[in-house]
Amino acid sequence: MGLLRRIFGGAKEGARPPAEMDAEFAQRVVNDFGAALGDRSGGAGGVSDTRELPHSKETIKAALIFALRFANDPVSRDQLKAGYVSLADWQDGVGDSAGGLNLSRADLDRDPVELAKMLQSQAMPSQELSDRVEAESLALQAELRRLGY
Repeated sequence: MGLLRRIFGGAKEGARPPAEMDAEFAQRVVNDFGAALGDRSGGAGGVSDTRELPHSKETIKAALIFALRFANDPVSRDQLKAGYVSLADWQDGVGDSAGGLNLSRADLDRDPVELAKMLQSQAMPSQELSDRVEAESLALQAELRRLGY
């Protein structure tokens, strides 16, 4: 049984979604975001441009909070909360090359010198960008605490 089916299938009696969000839409948004997490061009530890998100950050946040309201098992809740905080890894104006090590498209069998040049070209994010990500991550964590999650 899928994560969201477990979440939405086990909703508590009386739980109501926000007027603009229903279970079907929330499930689609969360699934789309999960796919984006797997396809991130920023790679591990990198930052991606918000243009790569399948929906706006606000829509994704609303869908994740919606799903959290219905999630009963701790693993699902932890995954949803981690996804919520990971939204900080998407920032406006980052562009196509955001930093972080991305080996998803690397030909690891190619000439080692060429491979080293390619990996070196994946510059780490600027300090300003890193500071933005850190500040937003802390803000998202605070939002979850304020909401009781």
